[in-house]
Amino acid sequence: MPAGNLEVSEVSTSIVRSARGFALLALATCGLLPCAGNATAGDPQFEERYETELERKGPMEPLDWTCDEGDVWRVTGLEFVRGGEFSLVLNDATVVFGRHDKTPVWAVVIPDAAASVTGRTAASGSMVKSLWMRFHPAKFPELFPMTRVTGPGPAEAQLLARRIALHKMGSSWQVDGFPAIPDKGAMVLDMETVQGPRKFLKVDETTSSIELIDAFDKRVMAPEVPLAPADSLAAFDQAWDKFDATYPKFVLRPEVDWNAQKARYRPLAESAATTWEAGTAIALMLENLRDLHVWVKAGDEACPTYQRVRPANFSWQGTQAAVGEVRGAKNDVAVGRTKDGIGYIGSFGLGDPEAVNAFDAALEELGDCWALVLDLRMNGGGNEVSAQQMAGRFTDKKKVYSQSRVRDDPKDRASLKPAQPRSLEPRGPWRWAQPVVVLQGRKTMSSAESFAAMLGTCSNVTTMGDATAGASANPETLELPGGIVVNVPRWNDMDAAGKPIEDVGFPPKVPFAATPTSFTSDKDALVTAAIEKLRKQAKGVRRAGKPAKK
Repeated sequence: MPAGNLEVSEVSTSIVRSARGFALLALATCGLLPCAGNATAGDPQFEERYETELERKGPMEPLDWTCDEGDVWRVTGLEFVRGGEFSLVLNDATVVFGRHDKTPVWAVVIPDAAASVTGRTAASGSMVKSLWMRFHPAKFPELFPMTRVTGPGPAEAQLLARRIALHKMGSSWQVDGFPAIPDKGAMVLDMETVQGPRKFLKVDETTSSIELIDAFDKRVMAPEVPLAPADSLAAFDQAWDKFDATYPKFVLRPEVDWNAQKARYRPLAESAATTWEAGTAIALMLENLRDLHVWVKAGDEACPTYQRVRPANFSWQGTQAAVGEVRGAKNDVAVGRTKDGIGYIGSFGLGDPEAVNAFDAALEELGDCWALVLDLRMNGGGNEVSAQQMAGRFTDKKKVYSQSRVRDDPKDRASLKPAQPRSLEPRGPWRWAQPVVVLQGRKTMSSAESFAAMLGTCSNVTTMGDATAGASANPETLELPGGIVVNVPRWNDMDAAGKPIEDVGFPPKVPFAATPTSFTSDKDALVTAAIEKLRKQAKGVRRAGKPAKK
């Protein structure tokens, strides 16, 4: 169904249809409202900020997005109308846009006063306190014409908008948690209501219909937790101070003015009235560090922090089809083998305390195989010591695989202590000495990147796929007032030669250029290529992975 990745089986709908053509119109009367900035109704700065030409040329693709104070606007007299079927009159409101570069990909509308849905739609009678919208970019000028905007809106509105975006992104037109371009004529109006139930409307102009999808009725946002302004400021200042004194990657982000970040976002913390708002003010400050290991939580709720699109080069169903016999992962380790004796181990994480034992058991089970595919493509990291123990089964001597540097002087952001090497050592009870292909990609992150680097030092291993994520941290958690927790990276990770891996990762020895059809429900072209590569070994020299007892 057009609304993203929803399962049709979980959805029951109430559909309003008409023989006439369908259109949602944003109608407004313009009046100047007092607000920050110098924009006026019809000022071209609104129109110049956004572009609407982006099209989807094939399957849905994930788009990274951003949203800052320049994307907060005031509008007045805003209405969404479809004859007698649907009407939502919002009047004065604040609108916040999320954008991919300059293309708007979502909108949050926050009316000054709760607005009533009327008409024959099943959502009629709902009092709307916020509206999440997904639409094709070409629809943007019609929905939000320049002349309907009365000026910039309050910067703090981006805090609520980001919370709504994080909560609702997965419900429609998304890939891997990132927005994707909808079909033309498709739209989502997703409303939080005063009465409580969430009202999710899917619009399809090609069939002149509005569907109320009641599967979302109870998937409402959690109640906000109040926080005193003093505690919000204390949390913000403690987070800034901690990064100022210990963060080792300022040298990799020379464009970031850390003092300016404090001046820009501290007023948001000062205006915060909830733990979420305070946490998001901190998250906004940290976002420009572009560090995948920096995260912020307000209680049990995550605040949106920096993310970048990292395409998966993996299909679990396709892997099973290519290998043949594969058992599902237990303790983050999956095991399988081909009919002609190539073993398969999928390592999906390094956090399970039993992962090393499960890995050892998998090697024992596959000891009669003459080659091995070791799959790290969906491994997001965990405990690097576990990775060292696993990789130690493949090396014959101690080898340096990485180096790292930490902060030296807390008052000098560019000061780093000398690099400290990290080494891989052999581990018994026996060594797998036969050919191994290690699969890696952009989802291979953190300690899993080190795992790939360790394996890459082994003479019998070939790494294959894409570069790893390029994100390492050795972090610690910082607990702040209001139950806010921040993850703080503590090292600047490098390869064995001393080159930082941030953003670039570890490249494979054999790159694999994926196509749109490489990974499907019944095909995994990369694991197939790895198996084909291993099969080139002459049958006469094939030996069991587990050495015979002498």
